[in-house]
Amino acid sequence: MLAKHYLKLDLTTLLDGSNIYELANIIRDPSSEITQYEQGLTGYQISKAKQLANYMVTGKSRGLLLRNAHAIAASKNNLMDNLNYAEDKVPQIDKLVSCYAVQLLKDDERNKLATFIENNKTGMDALADMHNSIKQAELNKLSNKFNYYKGYIPLQFKNQVNYKAVYSMEAVKEAQHRGWDLVQKLPKTGNAGEVYIMRTSLPDVNFHKGIIQNESTKIYGTNERGLSTSTIIKPLTRDQYSYDPFNTSSYEPIPTFSSTGKVYYYDRPTPLPDTVYDWSGLDALGKWSANEFIESASKSFNIEAVALTKKVYDEDAKFYGSNTSKFYVDINEEAKKDRVVKDAWDRVDPAIKAAIANNFGGKALVRKDMLDLFIGVIVLLLLQIFIQVTLVCLLKH
Repeated sequence: MLAKHYLKLDLTTLLDGSNIYELANIIRDPSSEITQYEQGLTGYQISKAKQLANYMVTGKSRGLLLRNAHAIAASKNNLMDNLNYAEDKVPQIDKLVSCYAVQLLKDDERNKLATFIENNKTGMDALADMHNSIKQAELNKLSNKFNYYKGYIPLQFKNQVNYKAVYSMEAVKEAQHRGWDLVQKLPKTGNAGEVYIMRTSLPDVNFHKGIIQNESTKIYGTNERGLSTSTIIKPLTRDQYSYDPFNTSSYEPIPTFSSTGKVYYYDRPTPLPDTVYDWSGLDALGKWSANEFIESASKSFNIEAVALTKKVYDEDAKFYGSNTSKFYVDINEEAKKDRVVKDAWDRVDPAIKAAIANNFGGKALVRKDMLDLFIGVIVLLLLQIFIQVTLVCLLKH
């Protein structure tokens, strides 16, 4: 209940200016708050707020979903037509969406949640504080706030259950030989072709594109570019999909925006049942907090490793002189030629990239032998390259 209703619908938002008991009353009947929060909004913004609320409750995106209050505030009468929106509209829209979402719950669900909140005031105060602090910490990471999912919580599949998407019958047959079962075939979207959802009950220790990485601490299921970890289907480019208001489905692709409001690709929701997920709200928040700590510590360590790698490079430059360039490559250049390198480089934290650029005069230099070694690994983690390069080269010197 806490995960599926309180956290998923982002009800902590409604505590701004209210106490726990007032929140319980809003949950029972949010109609007066809805009237208040609709004031000053356009009909288009109200319709988008209702659409987002429905998505939070049902998972159905319909057409051109806007994922959060920032995106809705920036869309006054059309998609992203008001980029200079007033910031005070954001909390108003945030609350309105959550109220709409609460209103979509069944009466007995609302009453049960409200009663639980009233009977557990101390615990709910603590939960709300924890949830709010996590949300704010995650929001502060983003330069582009149009793409996070309001109400996202880091869910995980139940034990030893994995899903993936494949894109041809040949891939389906190959997966079936490896123990995967076909769950459903999704209809064609645009010119992107068909999608087949596969499921296995066997644990898969290797990362591959498709398994939801649901313990990521990235904001509400997105990274800085907006790519969702809440879908297992690869995104569509603008050339692959064009919205048709007269021919829509419940699971239409969701636009991802640049900071200037332009669409540069579309996420495709994955219509999986709630029963496949582990709905433990406290576990989700606990993992989120733990991962935040690990991520911060890892970032600090790797920035130091980059600085140490530069010292090793300087030692190589003294030893090899003009031949040093034969032993190092610029990852920025390699990423233009090798898709594996590009995919790995795209995953590196921007702070690490900035540290590398600062240390290497704008380049991203790494020992060529270490890069060649790691290209053969299923998951190419460039952060490990820098650490390994540092340790190997220190031993040489």
